[in-house]
Amino acid sequence: MKKGSTIIEVIIALAIFMIGITAIINLLLEQVKNAGTNSQNLVAIDIAEQGLEGARKIRDNSWYALTAGSHGLSTSGGNITFSETSDTANNITRTITVSNIDINTRLVTSTATWKATFARSRSISISSIFTNWRSFGGQLLSGDWSKPIVTAPLIIPNAGNGGTSVAIKNGILYLGTALDNAYQKDFNIIDVNNPASPVLLSQMNTNNKGTEDVAIQGNYAYLADRDNHYEMHIIDISNPLSPIKISSLEIPNLEKRSYTVAVKDNYVYLGTDSSPNTGEFFVIDVSNPANPIIKKSFEFVKAVRDIFIKNNTAYLAIEFSNYGELVAIDITSPANAGIIGNYNASGYEPGYGVTANANGIITLVRRKDNSDSDPELINLDMSNPVTPIYLGGLNPNNDFEKVLRVDNKIFTTLDRAINDLEIYDVTNPATPSFVASETLLNDAEDMAFENNLLFVAVRSTDHPFAIITSTPN
Repeated sequence: MKKGSTIIEVIIALAIFMIGITAIINLLLEQVKNAGTNSQNLVAIDIAEQGLEGARKIRDNSWYALTAGSHGLSTSGGNITFSETSDTANNITRTITVSNIDINTRLVTSTATWKATFARSRSISISSIFTNWRSFGGQLLSGDWSKPIVTAPLIIPNAGNGGTSVAIKNGILYLGTALDNAYQKDFNIIDVNNPASPVLLSQMNTNNKGTEDVAIQGNYAYLADRDNHYEMHIIDISNPLSPIKISSLEIPNLEKRSYTVAVKDNYVYLGTDSSPNTGEFFVIDVSNPANPIIKKSFEFVKAVRDIFIKNNTAYLAIEFSNYGELVAIDITSPANAGIIGNYNASGYEPGYGVTANANGIITLVRRKDNSDSDPELINLDMSNPVTPIYLGGLNPNNDFEKVLRVDNKIFTTLDRAINDLEIYDVTNPATPSFVASETLLNDAEDMAFENNLLFVAVRSTDHPFAIITSTPN
């Protein structure tokens, strides 16, 4: 009896032991499995986070490149771009989804997906809201502008003799062109939210000669006319697919072309070709766009080539006048606008372009005079317009067209076929230095800047504008 009991006890002990061993083995296997899953989770999280960081770098280089949709990432020469609809690394597929919240805000989600088992997939998603920080002020430039990248991505039909002027607002480009006849289109609206693939939204003809300059405010575009009949047109652009001409302005006894237009609040400021006894600078009330009214005019004898408005001062680049090549006009009360300062540079080179920074540093560019060594790019301290102070300049012997300042860089266009875009560093305005030059498709004209992209009107019949950006860091 004892012997049988012992055998039974041994069997029971072995059974208990086997149950315990099985439980321990199952626990160890589960731990190994969990360790593998946790390891894969960590890899997936890292890949998803890298996706968000890549999207952030794309945003920093160009807000327009952060396009809505599903994307993968591609790296070439250190540059990160969107590629295809996903990318794969370590058997994990990453998809970056971008959706628009508003014009300056986008939701970006980076999702990493992998096979947990033969029949089951797992995924991890990380989201972040990206903003167009450039729209809120601060530094506007990014990347390496000593190595600009140029594209001319769109052929525009019936655009005449090429681009003369550009304005940009929230990813919509407004392009003015010169014309040969009334069948061509001188005002073109282009969606450049994806700068690699612009879309022509609409075109219209406003006159027989074309548009010389464009200014945008609210739902209206103000066009300086190249013809000598009408000097300005006002276009309703509330629907970019169908712009409507609201009115045209004919200045009595002028019969000269317009060169430049600027707008602030309810007033437009128009510069024209030389017209003795009539004036070359006009202050126009456009509070009723259907009925623009001239409130004041100024006589300078020579053409007003460019206008730049900073706060309550309009700065004018003038060919030649008794006031010199630069005039400052107080427009605090536009109907009572008055000259408050001027600068007469050395030499006989006409003023063609003017720009400014936030600290009152004005940059004037002039056409060359081969007979002297006077500066053609001039930096002035006009924080007090009454007493401008010469800070420094350069004489690169150029025929400058326009000038645009962004942060510590000056972008200039030139009237020539080679190297018709030049970039200068003006961190120290006393010693501006050359940064880079580019040859566009033909003579470069006007410029506009938004989201680290420079838009340039080019006198090319096929490609009337170019888009330039920096090489990413």
